[in-house]
Order: sequence, then structure tokens, then C-alpha cells
Amino acid sequence: MCFPTEENKEGWTVFVDGSSNSKGSDAGIIVENGEGMVIEISLGLSFPVTNNTAEYEAFLAGMRIAKDLGARKIRIFTDSQLVVSQVTGDSQV
Repeated sequence: MCFPTEENKEGWTVFVDGSSNSKGSDAGIIVENGEGMVIEISLGLSFPVTNNTAEYEAFLAGMRIAKDLGARKIRIFTDSQLVVSQVTGDSQV
């Protein structure tokens, strides 16, 4: 549960995780707005991907969903150091 605070009142927070194995690939997304609304989404990826690609797909889907819901400021969290490094420009593809 996300409780509104002055710090996150205008912004949205997105948590993402992707995974891939021999049985399939999935993306998990949690979107929280600054007023306490929480949306949980699970996506099955219908194309073969690596674990890193699943992480990217989760990241991109989380950003798209937040934007479609009207988010203008987004804080996004992922457990993939590779995705973070490439998004922040610390490393290249």
C-alpha cells in the first residue's frame, strides 16, 4: 500500500520485474499514483526473450502504463542493474 506524502503526491512510482525461462517469459508491474491508488499487472510475453530482454520489456511496459494513466513524473524501480545502467547512460548496449 502506498500512502500519499508531500514527496510523492504529484509523482507516480512504478516497480517492474521481468523473467524468462524455458517455459515462457513474464513481466510484473506495480503502478502507484501519488494519491494511493495501486495497480498490479502481470504480462505474459508471447515471444521468446532472454531474461535481460524480459527486464527491458517490463521496464518499457511500466513506463507506458503510467503514461497512459496520466503520469507526468515517474520514479521507476527495477532489480536489473543492466537496465538501470543503460537507462542512466552509465553503460551502452
